[in-house]
Amino acid sequence: MRHVIFLCVPLLLLGCNRDETEDITNATYGNISDYLSIDLNNLDNYSDYDYPVHIDQNIINAFDNTPVTNPVTDEGATLGRVLF
Repeated sequence: MRHVIFLCVPLLLLGCNRDETEDITNATYGNISDYLSIDLNNLDNYSDYDYPVHIDQNIINAFDNTPVTNPVTDEGATLGRVLF
């Protein structure tokens, strides 16, 4: 255990460098409303997803446990992405 400590301490100290600083005062950011606004007329397609051709749709349907009375909707999936 002592050998591991003696090996890790020099590696840790090599990672510390006082000469390097990063100036973030002139950082530019995009318009935040572009990221926080959702176009309700043009939602992502979650309810009728097109799987790649190499994925067998029958296997996906066999393991799909979504109740018939509670289908996935684009609005519900978007709400889930916003909340979680």
